[in-house]
Amino acid sequence: MQKVDLQALKVDYVLEKDGYQLINYCNLSQQESLKLLAIRNNPSIRTRMVNSDLISEENHLHFLLNLPNQDVGYWALKRQNEILGSISLVEFNEADLSFIGGNFIAPKMIGGGFGAVVNYYMHFIAFEKIKCRKVKAIVKKDNINAIRINKLFGAVISNENDSKDEISNDYKSLEFYADNWANNIKEKSRKIIEYVL
Repeated sequence: MQKVDLQALKVDYVLEKDGYQLINYCNLSQQESLKLLAIRNNPSIRTRMVNSDLISEENHLHFLLNLPNQDVGYWALKRQNEILGSISLVEFNEADLSFIGGNFIAPKMIGGGFGAVVNYYMHFIAFEKIKCRKVKAIVKKDNINAIRINKLFGAVISNENDSKDEISNDYKSLEFYADNWANNIKEKSRKIIEYVL
């Protein structure tokens, strides 16, 4: 049975392409953390998120204090000291070796295909560094660009025709698998992000 590396949730990663880095939230300066919060709270970003509430500086700093004691991974995607996005892997499920994944990009990156870059790195970290078996995600049904990008990454939509509750009425539940990543998605998605970059 595959062993998930929970220690990899706390590590920074220097990525192979064009000077990108994933810096664990625990390793960001307070100034960088507040820049990241400003990106997340920007209306063009937060309205697309499952939790679209405004997050206060106080709540964000409290959240950061508790991160080291949890089996979760939050990273800022940076290039040349500029924060361009964020990746998260939370709610580890030992039964199916899965995480719930999420990401967002800086508002100025919207519309240029950069969402594919953040998605690529989220899957790379989840399947190649942490070695989980599955990543689950929830996306608002009206976030067409996110759904389109997730399909490029092999998303299986698990509640396509289920409309019994508010979650399935307003959101799509997606699942991504390590086997799909290794067998064909990684290579295809790598070509996409090379084009974007």
